[in-house]
Amino acid sequence: MSARTTLIYLDDSIDSGSHRVEVITLNYLKTALQDEGVAVLGFSTLEKALAYFEDPAHGCNLFVCDHNLWWGRESDGSYRYRFGCDFMSRLHETRPDLKEVGIIIYTDSPDYAYREWSQSAVAFAGIVPKYSEDNMKHPWEAMLDEIRHVLDREGEEGHTTQNL
Repeated sequence: MSARTTLIYLDDSIDSGSHRVEVITLNYLKTALQDEGVAVLGFSTLEKALAYFEDPAHGCNLFVCDHNLWWGRESDGSYRYRFGCDFMSRLHETRPDLKEVGIIIYTDSPDYAYREWSQSAVAFAGIVPKYSEDNMKHPWEAMLDEIRHVLDREGEEGHTTQNL
């Protein structure tokens, strides 16, 4: 990992209180990765994420994206970007330079997320469950392991895959 590595964490729940797993994960990643030269930025709203990516100089080396993003509420109550893959698809249209950036999906429903993202045009590098009785690690520790794994493979051909 280089000193210029930037990770973008997209999740509607990271401003929701310090006890939530998403907030704990974001803070854990910031602390754990700072000595490795990784800047971790978190965006909890569509407006904040779009404002950041409007500047073509703003990029990243890796995304962590919530599966159930719930961004862009419409007047009829629906959401423009219900799922993370919906937002990433839109971002790839406006910023094609980000298409090759790996995406790790953070979800409470790994099987459903896998199906939803596999049906989209958005490739992903991994899926980390937020809650798992089988996992002996906290979800933020599992996320850190997956981030390190994906970043270590950065630059390898085919490191981002739609069909893991």
